[in-house]
Amino acid sequence: MSLSAAAQPAAIANKMSDSYTTTEGKKISRHHPAAFIRIPGANGFMSENGTETVVVGQVPQPYSTVQPTFTTQALKESGMPELGREAYRINGLPATLIKVEQNTGVQEVIKYILVIGDDKTTFVINGQYPKEAPEQDKAVKATVLSVIYHPSAG
Repeated sequence: MSLSAAAQPAAIANKMSDSYTTTEGKKISRHHPAAFIRIPGANGFMSENGTETVVVGQVPQPYSTVQPTFTTQALKESGMPELGREAYRINGLPATLIKVEQNTGVQEVIKYILVIGDDKTTFVINGQYPKEAPEQDKAVKATVLSVIYHPSAG
């Protein structure tokens, strides 16, 4: 199932709960699935067998500058054919969710890339799972979309 482009961004209002983890040194919180463990030395977590991951990256540039660089052509040239994209407003902030395929050299994966930010900082949250495990799609997508960006935090 591919994502479809929406005329109006879908609104999501995420709230902190006991299942959320705030990434150290970052202004991002997201749902931490119970079956996932932290990735040593990275800002993310993975399933115990390491096949599903969610990782957070930070770009010190405005969302309005970073988001347009995630074009269908640029993704394809990076070896990630786009399967679809959706626009969101997550807790009032603009966000774009892009679904792609990628061959990592080890396996083929489906990846969700969420780009979210404000006029100063952009975060890129990548969630992926093996292409042969489509049952993981909903859980990985939900985890990526569970993000809470705290622009005024430390």
